[in-house]
Amino acid sequence: MGDKSAVERRFYDLKSGQISALHFGDKTRPIRLVFLHANGFNGLTYRRVFDGLSTHSVALDLRGHGYSTLPIPEGPLYNFHIFRDDVVEFIEGYVDDPVLIVGHSLGGAVAMLANQILPHHIGAALILDPPTLPASWRIIFRQPFIHRWFYEHFNLSKKARLRQAVFSDRGSLLAHYQKKSLFRRFSPGVLGDYIEGGTRPHDDGITLCCPPDWEARIFLGHDNDLFGAARALPKHSYYILADDKMASSPSARFRIRRIMGRDRIETAQGSHHLFPMEHPDYVRAHIERLLKASGIDG
Repeated sequence: MGDKSAVERRFYDLKSGQISALHFGDKTRPIRLVFLHANGFNGLTYRRVFDGLSTHSVALDLRGHGYSTLPIPEGPLYNFHIFRDDVVEFIEGYVDDPVLIVGHSLGGAVAMLANQILPHHIGAALILDPPTLPASWRIIFRQPFIHRWFYEHFNLSKKARLRQAVFSDRGSLLAHYQKKSLFRRFSPGVLGDYIEGGTRPHDDGITLCCPPDWEARIFLGHDNDLFGAARALPKHSYYILADDKMASSPSARFRIRRIMGRDRIETAQGSHHLFPMEHPDYVRAHIERLLKASGIDG
């Protein structure tokens, strides 16, 4: 089977294409962990989270990200159901035993939504700062004309839409990103992992695997009942909020805390929304704790 510690990329057939999955840990054992990444990133970005973790873990490239070949739909994206359905299809088709599902940002929301459909396949969940707005905002984001206005003017969406996608080589892309404060906070090696897993060859050099327009549309997919999804999380679940409050409103955080209870939620003090890239060891410690508490990797 080769080096058990090496990262291995495999492709799995779904109804509309192939999903790319990076395998970490002891690949001779059954899959025990499924990881879902943030918008615009990819599974390999989180390689450092899995350093030293023997558990057979899979980090998926969600639709329109990394090396997955699932087609990107046209038009507005009102919710995250398309990602949820891909994850459900993968787990139902290729994972036999209950797993710990871990998701960051977009991936956290998708993990929560997938759990509602797959309660017998998911034994525990670690949810890392998913985008959460008050329930009333779901109505706002359903309105086509308001949705279009946000696409054009909402800061995160606008910046993503205008993002440069083609670079001469990985070195120039690395130099471009190292100038930005957002990426300077990353743990050593993480930015290189993101670039390795998130770029493809292009006639003019390389291009981002996640098209800027797709990333921009994902930022507006807020018609998701994450409060109902939080209530459905399994007993052995944990929810971590970033300190910077970028991804969720104060009222949404208050409601999530009430749903989860004080023993199943924390705020990572002094952290930013991308804390898994800044402190992968912190996330790994929570993964190890949940795997032990749930008995999934026992």
